[in-house]
Amino acid sequence: MGIKILVFLLIFISLALACNVNILSLLRKSRFFSRRKAAAALAPSKSGRRLGRAAPLEKYKLKLASVLKYSAFDAGADGLLRLKILFGLLGLTFGLLIKNPFLAAVLLIGFFWLPDAYFRVTSLRYAKEADDAVETAMSLVTNSYLQNEDIKSSIIENIARIDPPMKGIFREFVAETGFVDASIKNAAHRMKLKTDNVYFSDWCDILIQCQDDRELKYVLPSIVAKLNSVKKIQIELNTIMYDIYKEYLYVVALVVLNMPLMFLINAEWAHILFNTPIGKLSVAACFLVIFAASSYVVSVNRSLVRYYD
Repeated sequence: MGIKILVFLLIFISLALACNVNILSLLRKSRFFSRRKAAAALAPSKSGRRLGRAAPLEKYKLKLASVLKYSAFDAGADGLLRLKILFGLLGLTFGLLIKNPFLAAVLLIGFFWLPDAYFRVTSLRYAKEADDAVETAMSLVTNSYLQNEDIKSSIIENIARIDPPMKGIFREFVAETGFVDASIKNAAHRMKLKTDNVYFSDWCDILIQCQDDRELKYVLPSIVAKLNSVKKIQIELNTIMYDIYKEYLYVVALVVLNMPLMFLINAEWAHILFNTPIGKLSVAACFLVIFAASSYVVSVNRSLVRYYD
């Protein structure tokens, strides 16, 4: 058993080197709970237009970039792909070491998916900070716009109090209207495409209509209020889902730990489970159900304020 563990560790290190993945470096750079990448998360998503022309690998990298949009993982889509390959090979190696080809195939797919699941769950924390920045910017600009009916001057008045990345987006709006295209409608439309926030998109649509009908400016505060209400609901949903995640992980841990404990409970059952074809198939089926259920649990909690590719 000790030799198998040693071989397993050696293979793991070899795979890490082959995939050009420095785990310690990635963990040190990623700063998973850093605040600074939440700001960059609002960069425009162009994957919808690019997927039709991109090669399959590029399509997949775009999907990975979408997963990382609200995370602080510095290695990018390429780094995440390497990490996923490493995890998949790790699962495959473990299955082969215990001489269970059925389990090896399941772990290859399941472990390949694990980094995705992690970032999808943790991204909700970073996305909240991005949503706060959008709400603050919309609220400040709207209050000024209701008084002076000049969106450009309203943005200039509040630009110092707006947090990134909205500060950069509004600065680009001011620069475009001043030096590129004086049309407020065109600039507002371009500004709308720079985030994937549903309510900011609606806010820009109303702003465009306000250029023809000034009375529509009174609709803008209702959009800000609606975003605030939805954010509160999102926080409640996230709290509920985190509790569900914990309970689900307890159940999964109990199921997985019962397998090695079988050697202590009943050696004959353990022999059947790990050394016979039907037993190996049963173990593989158990892990297949675990990964399938995990995928469903992760997918049910989605943001209420953003578009999805």
